[in-house]
Order: sequence, then structure tokens, then C-alpha cells
Amino acid sequence: MTNALEWFANNASVKVHKALSVKRSSINDLSSGLGLFVNRASINLEEAQGRDTIELLRIPRSSTISIYSINQIISDKSQYSSEEECNRTLKRVKLANGEFLATDHVQDIASESIFLVFYFLVLLLIQGEYEIPKLLKYYMQTVLSTTKVRSTFLCNDSMEPLYEHYHSCKFFENVFGLLDSYFEKSFEQTPCSIAMIRQMFAIVSSRILEIPKEISPNSENFTTETTLVPLLDFANHDNILRNAHFDIDRGTKDILLLLDLPECKDNQKDEFEVFISYSPMEDMMKYRGVYGFVPETNDGSQYLNIPIERNYLRANPFMNVNMRLFYKWLAINPLIQVIR
Repeated sequence: MTNALEWFANNASVKVHKALSVKRSSINDLSSGLGLFVNRASINLEEAQGRDTIELLRIPRSSTISIYSINQIISDKSQYSSEEECNRTLKRVKLANGEFLATDHVQDIASESIFLVFYFLVLLLIQGEYEIPKLLKYYMQTVLSTTKVRSTFLCNDSMEPLYEHYHSCKFFENVFGLLDSYFEKSFEQTPCSIAMIRQMFAIVSSRILEIPKEISPNSENFTTETTLVPLLDFANHDNILRNAHFDIDRGTKDILLLLDLPECKDNQKDEFEVFISYSPMEDMMKYRGVYGFVPETNDGSQYLNIPIERNYLRANPFMNVNMRLFYKWLAINPLIQVIR
């Protein structure tokens, strides 16, 4: 997969440090995949002198994939073999997007991650008849199609009762059904199964990052964009072994992967894996459900939210009050939180 570093450097203006490579992760877990590694011998001592960080990756915002940038990529003529192919693909994607937005209840479930999944499913279904932008095509073939994740999105019917009391699981079952209904109606010649929808959700959700975006120049106020960041998304999570972080160059808007040199000083290995933190607090259900693993952390930063089963609240009124309706009216999902 080091070829991926070269491809994005040559085709997407990504700057890659010569010490960086992509290999099988050192994490001893069935769900572990690829990871980023640093070769210590390839770091120039003068480069590290007097510095706290070394830039491993510099990724232009235009080479990332969000619901805002994906339309720009699809309409970029340089991504195709000809302007005609660009216009054909753009017209087809716009048609699909318009039809989906007009579908009943879409506005009720709309989110950045859901629309990212929708775009990739559309591109997957039309790729035999339409040319796909080269950046998206390479990412789909090299990254998304090779990603394996054990996710609750992939639960079969027999496993659903184990998770159905979690609000997010119930919500996404409705999302899957809505997407399945849309694709069955609008893509009759190239059917999209519910299994394909679940798989795409599992893959995309496991790779997205929340990337900060300033509200206005020189402002300290930020929003975040749900974004797929090629190459950076090979970096694995570990709050204990964390030795790098990602940041934004406020001048260029580039996304940076920075190696934290003080965190590496006790590591004497010639080659070591790069770890970042997805979040300082670890929601065990989210990590298991989205990323397919639970980190081995025992410092009080992990928690598990256990929702109270709906039927229990309905069947056991308190002072003759239906507690299920009471909490529903207040938009509260009652739960027990366990700290590890």
C-alpha cells in the first residue's frame, strides 16, 4: 500500500515525508488493518533539531472528500479523460441527488455521513456506464473496497435484538430502509442490496474524521466537517501510544499529520507505527460499533452507555406514570453509564 502514498503525491498534490510508509498494523487485533509507519533512519537529524513536531503529511483540502468537496471533485474536468465524460457523470449524479432529496423523509434523517455514503453508492452503481473522477475511483478501489471492519452496521436479523434498544441502531435501520427503497426504485437495472448499503456505511463510518473549519478568517470559532482524508485515515487510534496528531494550516487550509517528537524519544525502534487519538474519551459502544474494536485502555477514559430497555419503562410505571412516554416527551434517552 506504499503505492497509495505515491499515487496521492503524484495525482492529488499530497506532500509525503520520505520516512512514511503504509504497512500491516502492529495492533494485535482481528479487526486491525493497515497503519502508517515511520522509519527513524529516514528522519534528518537537522530537521528534528529544536523542533517538537515533524510534518509527515500535508493534504490539500481539495484532495479530501466531504459532502462539500465531493461535488467539486465530480465537476472537475481534470479528473476525467474528456470534458464530455465529466458532463455526463455530473449530470447523472445531479439527477440521482435531486431524486434522493425529493424522497419522503430524507430531510428527517439527513446528515453529512449519510450523504457521503449515498454519493459513494451512486458512483459504485454507475461506474460501469459512466467515468468516475480519478481521485474518487482510486480511493474506492484502493481504500474502500479493501477495508474490512466488524461493525454493528453489519448485524444480521438474529443479532438485531442485542442492539435494538440503542437509539442509533434503531435510527440507522430506518436509514437503511429508506436508501434501499430509493435505490430499488431509481436504479432498477443495477440493483443495490441492503447488504451493500450496510457495508458502505460500515466502511465509510470507520474512516471519517471530524475536521475543524474556521467560521471566518482569523476567527477562533470553528465548526467541523465530516471528512474522508486519504492517507491520514490509515493512522490508527491509541490514546496510550499516541505519538502524532492532525492539525490545520490556517493559511492554506491544508490538513497536516504531525509527528510529536517528545512522544517518540523513548521509542528506540528503527521503525514504529504512527498513532493518533480519535477522541480523548472512548465511548466503548461507538468504538465497537463503528471501528470494530474496543481500545485496551484502563485510565478511566472509557465509558459504556447502557440504555434502559423501552418496554421495561413502559411496563413498569412510576407513580402511575408511563415513564417511556415521560422521557420521550422530554427527548431524553435514559441510560446507565459505566466508567472503565
